[in-house]
Amino acid sequence: MDTSEGPKFQLATEEICSRLNQIDKLRAIGVGGCVSLPQLVVCGDQSTGKSSILERLSGISFPRKDGLCTRFATEIVLRHSNTPLVVVVTIRPHASRDSTSRRALEAFKKTFSTLDSMHLPDIIEEAGSLMGLRGYGADEGKAFSLDLLHIRVTGSTSLHLTIVDLPGLIAVQNDEQTQDDVNPVHSLADTYLKSPRTIILAVIQASNDIANQSVKQKAKTHDPEGIRTVGIITKPDLINPGTESRIVQLANNEGNVRLNLGFFLLKNLAPSNTIPTSSLGPEKVNKKERSFFKQPAWEGLDPDRIGITNMKKFLRNLLQDHIEREIPSIKDELRKKLAHAESEYQALGKPRKTAQDIRTFLIERNMALHQLIQNALSGNYLSGSAFFSDNTRLRAMIHQENMAFAEEMRTSGGKRKITSSSSQGPDSSNKTLATIKSATEEVDPEQGQLRVTHHQMMDWVKEVHSRTRGLELSRNFNHGLLAEFHRCQASRWISIAEVHLGKVLALTQSWLRQAVNTTIHDEDLRPNIKARLDVQSRALWKAVDRAQPEPPGRNYSYGSGGDPNEILAAFERNITVNMDNHACEEALAALQAYCKVALKTFVDNVCKQVIERHILAPLPAIFSPAAVSELSEEELLRIGREPAKKQGARQRLAARAEIMRKGLLELEKNM
Repeated sequence: MDTSEGPKFQLATEEICSRLNQIDKLRAIGVGGCVSLPQLVVCGDQSTGKSSILERLSGISFPRKDGLCTRFATEIVLRHSNTPLVVVVTIRPHASRDSTSRRALEAFKKTFSTLDSMHLPDIIEEAGSLMGLRGYGADEGKAFSLDLLHIRVTGSTSLHLTIVDLPGLIAVQNDEQTQDDVNPVHSLADTYLKSPRTIILAVIQASNDIANQSVKQKAKTHDPEGIRTVGIITKPDLINPGTESRIVQLANNEGNVRLNLGFFLLKNLAPSNTIPTSSLGPEKVNKKERSFFKQPAWEGLDPDRIGITNMKKFLRNLLQDHIEREIPSIKDELRKKLAHAESEYQALGKPRKTAQDIRTFLIERNMALHQLIQNALSGNYLSGSAFFSDNTRLRAMIHQENMAFAEEMRTSGGKRKITSSSSQGPDSSNKTLATIKSATEEVDPEQGQLRVTHHQMMDWVKEVHSRTRGLELSRNFNHGLLAEFHRCQASRWISIAEVHLGKVLALTQSWLRQAVNTTIHDEDLRPNIKARLDVQSRALWKAVDRAQPEPPGRNYSYGSGGDPNEILAAFERNITVNMDNHACEEALAALQAYCKVALKTFVDNVCKQVIERHILAPLPAIFSPAAVSELSEEELLRIGREPAKKQGARQRLAARAEIMRKGLLELEKNM
């Protein structure tokens, strides 16, 4: 470790140590899976010198061979203390891992008492094998992993810092790294860099055009304003002589790429130098670095932006300020997400593991739905004011539909409707049957009703009268005449009633769906409710035929022998009385009188016997709590058992909520 710095620089405050440990605990709890946490993330193209930077920051010897890269993220935690140095290496499985592989990865643990005794390449090899990655003892498997290698160093580290190293970005595919390798590493980088609480440490190789380096575009994508990106320029010793001014301009934040947090310029050991920095000694490496930048070509550089020593100080202060700034928003976000998770959990209802759980749940929900139906049928809308609105007041809506039905029956129910009452003119008794049949009748295309004059109506009455004559006297009419009249005139009643009943049934079913959705949030239970409604719907149509009024019988005395005085008066006026015409006039009057009564009876039967009796009255019984108590355990489990998907959702929400509660408790400490 670099111990040449003064104590004020070497040791971070107790406050930052506490905060860093707090963030570490949040990650260990799993809060990072719920909200993003403050972190420093190192990202760069392959062979840009990332490993050398990490080695100089942590003292850990990273593999620095060209073409060699890790295939998973590595988190390095440095905590300074006066205790003996301890290095603990573990794997933190990604949330997508199943329980079996999670246990296997969590069992991985390596402990070392010195940094020199930790051979990182061997650890990386073993960790990669456990993660099931291709190239670590196996020819098959994934190219990269979302699991995290966690290295915690406690002791005389001279620095409190947490930093995440990402695998080197692959610019283009080659013989060893296919497109299947390129895409996962970029996706892994996106997972970390897209978080607004991530400080991006973008490693840029001085000898390559910055425009051609993937990390530049990656940082631009996730931090377009350059607010949370620090540029780290490496390998300035490899540039062509005479081009130093270009790098000086970039390092001074005066080039085409400018960052709010600026740039740092480092000179690491060349890849050909196989001696680790920790073995060579950090002071010797730092001395070589300082000597390099004293050359005239590098004049004009900001001295505070050169070298690892300055960068350590900057990163320490940056992380401290970043954490302090983000803590309040983290707490707010956790509270909101916890409230949302708890709300979602409550919306799932109580767990239904046993038949008794299901019975209790169904009785409770049925009671609520039963009461809502009773209030709707009685028009007691105040008891459920939160539910009842203009389109959920069932009794009022049914009443409106019934009134519209009654009006349609009154105005458009008859097959024939007299629209004019012109004088009879010449005696129509002389008209032949052919003339009667050829009479023009206007058809209403919307109502399907025949609009006729009085003459045309009488012609039709005479035609029917001629077909129904019996042994009665000329002035009388057969009782079968009224039955025939009514059968023809009422031929549209059933179709009009069916349309009305269809509207009422659809209205009722729509209302029930709203009521069910309000009181029963479990979609898996709704098919059972729909099945009950289908049974009632089938019973409805059977009741339609029973609602039709019977035709008039022989005891109806609409037809009579006539008034002798009327006949005598006619003779006195020299009027020739046509007995058949008179009988037809009386028959028409009787038909109109009877239809008025029969229509009212029919409308009442439809509204009371069908709608009230067969649609509305059974509704409370369908959802009666008593019906639930009669169900067997087998029926209860079939009806109300929770789907595995819902059980899993409840478990995930409960676990997520518990993580966030623990996270909030942790954040309340040391406040």
